[in-house]
Amino acid sequence: MIKIKQTLLVLSFLATIGNMRAQSLIHYWNFNDNSTIPALLTSNVSEVSGSSITHITGGISLIDNAGGTGQDYEVNNFNARNGAVAGSHLRFNDPIGGSLEFAIPTIGYKNIVVKFATRRSGSGAGTQYWSYTSDGTNYMIFDSIFPSSVGPELKTLSFVGIADVENNANFKIKVAFAQGLGGTGGNNRFDNFTVDGDATEELIHYWNFNDITNYANHIAPNFTIGGAQLDTLQFTGGSSQLVFNGGTNSDLNMNLNAKRGDTAGTHLRFNNPTYGALVFTLPTTGKENIVAKYGSARSGSGAHWQFVQYTTDGTNYVLYDTMRPSEGTNQKLFVVDLRKVTAANNNPNFKIKITFGQGGGGLAGNNRIDNFSLESIAPDLSGIVTGVSISPKDVLLEVGNTQTLLATISPADAIDKSLTWSSSKASIAKVDSLGKVTAVGEGTAKIYVTTNDGNFMDSSTVIVTVPSTLDLIYYWHFNNFNPTGDVKEINGDFSLLNNVTPKLTYTLTPDANVVNERDIDRYSPGSLLNSQKGEVAGGSARVRNPSINRSLVFDMPTTGVSNLTFSLTVQRSGNGMLTNTIEYSVDGTTFISTGLTDNVKDVVDFEVWQIHTYDFTAITAANNNPKFKIRITWKDANASNTSGNNRYDNITLMGDGKNASVSKVQILNPVTVHPNPSNGMLTISTSNNQPIQYVSIIDIKGKVVLDSQENILDLSSLDNGIYFVMTLLDGVTYRNKIIVSK
Repeated sequence: MIKIKQTLLVLSFLATIGNMRAQSLIHYWNFNDNSTIPALLTSNVSEVSGSSITHITGGISLIDNAGGTGQDYEVNNFNARNGAVAGSHLRFNDPIGGSLEFAIPTIGYKNIVVKFATRRSGSGAGTQYWSYTSDGTNYMIFDSIFPSSVGPELKTLSFVGIADVENNANFKIKVAFAQGLGGTGGNNRFDNFTVDGDATEELIHYWNFNDITNYANHIAPNFTIGGAQLDTLQFTGGSSQLVFNGGTNSDLNMNLNAKRGDTAGTHLRFNNPTYGALVFTLPTTGKENIVAKYGSARSGSGAHWQFVQYTTDGTNYVLYDTMRPSEGTNQKLFVVDLRKVTAANNNPNFKIKITFGQGGGGLAGNNRIDNFSLESIAPDLSGIVTGVSISPKDVLLEVGNTQTLLATISPADAIDKSLTWSSSKASIAKVDSLGKVTAVGEGTAKIYVTTNDGNFMDSSTVIVTVPSTLDLIYYWHFNNFNPTGDVKEINGDFSLLNNVTPKLTYTLTPDANVVNERDIDRYSPGSLLNSQKGEVAGGSARVRNPSINRSLVFDMPTTGVSNLTFSLTVQRSGNGMLTNTIEYSVDGTTFISTGLTDNVKDVVDFEVWQIHTYDFTAITAANNNPKFKIRITWKDANASNTSGNNRYDNITLMGDGKNASVSKVQILNPVTVHPNPSNGMLTISTSNNQPIQYVSIIDIKGKVVLDSQENILDLSSLDNGIYFVMTLLDGVTYRNKIIVSK
């Protein structure tokens, strides 16, 4: 039986994971300026223009700028950046019914990670539902967080590997609130909200304007691949003048868009700008996907508008946009995104010109510009390719929300062959990093899209599904794992076998006097390595030290299954366990390693995700065995530590399941909702009649539209459409998607 397996290309991901600790800060709010609500919500750092925090009204929720210090935020000052001291924080009063929307555009960045400190008051909402949008409108539920009422905790939302939020001007995340195990009033509080990512740009030309020894040095580019220069134009009767000793001036010391580690220095000051223009000669020979950036401000009597134009022939200019520089102390970052202007690519005649208009400003004064850069950035894929899937029958290209059948193939065609598919709308070809057409194999593929007349549109690296000769038997992804405290047992998230629930158990220590003994809790972010079934990098299971004399045992009956392969993704903290030792049991009691090669693997380095795979195909006693188990033990020096841990994610057992009794419901979600679609009423059922702690209904705008502790809900007041049902059972949130159609 041939199944479909979805995964990421391991090598491409490993190429980026080593740089995870050196990510760039894209956006940052420390909330220390609480003089006014607008001041509180103004970002301290935004390397991409367009960041904001918006209160979506509902109920009596209210942003309060009187958060002040205290509430234990000053104890650890979690996630503070750039030397920020512990100050005030964002307090959201009576949060239920309202939400906070964070606009965090990511142009020029990938591998996005969001972090923040949060807590609630004793009567504050007990659950935060975080969702995200890649189109600026429609939201997808991403994670649920249970804020503590004791003190702030550092939380992480990892979007690493989620391609549609990268290089995206429309990326936003939203938090909505439910009572959960908290109260209906009070507040939720946030501090040190950051967005980090890996820069994807290649610098082509750059001015920092820090050299004021003479005029020529001041306007000369600090970096160029060749041919860049800056000129000024003087219009008839004007008196504009470029001043090269403008000084540091505090309004530009934010140092927006600084490159190559440059510190804040001087800037370009253009006096009486309304009567002149700045012309940047910016050849793009051999480069494409062009984006210009610069920081700017104006004096009180300076020009109110900047008209940004570009030319592709060196003479005739086209207006790109009208920019409005800030007055006084707040520099703005302007982004001139020309990635869809294909004529700007590989062009020796490319230039950008900035002219000025009085508007609400004056005819004198000045405009100031700093850190002007021209970069090659990953292509803008909005509205182009959002996904490609391969099944044994159909190949589908997804453009926007429309799927197009490209071809019908057999599974063998997807392996060891180079394919070019075509349809009435577009044609695509898979190529490797060198541009060579190649078979996809398992993992990612680069998809090139062309119009019917052959004009190149764009390219994208997407996750594809490919045939596999093995079935996914069991899977733990831990994305729904949100315990309120430590646990010892975790059921699997997926089972192929009928009426079988796999389970992992962290065994008790024989010595009850071990100091600081901990069990398993949630660690975020998780990993995309070995991810299955399209799961994102959500949570993972953190197995705590001391782990000496303990073990992690996986109960995985293999009735009807053969040719087994066991894989897991693991990373360690600095004091975490150094090795994983794998053994197995065929009688359910005695563990051995006979027949296993390389059953002791190092957990290399620390804070780096890696895959460990163990081949059981030669161990016939493991096949068709209802008592089959696998055990992990730790026998290294770090296992005795009273701190440190290993984190595990995306644990899989693969095998040939053609003789297995396959379950019709394979995802181990104990919650079922029916009818679906619903005509107005919805019943929520749980396996073994587990009691529902509470349930929330969330729409595609990320808003909680219903909150209840009942299992029969009246949805007649809701509009037709798609909704998410979030059900809390024993401290774990489960997600179901429903359609309301009345």
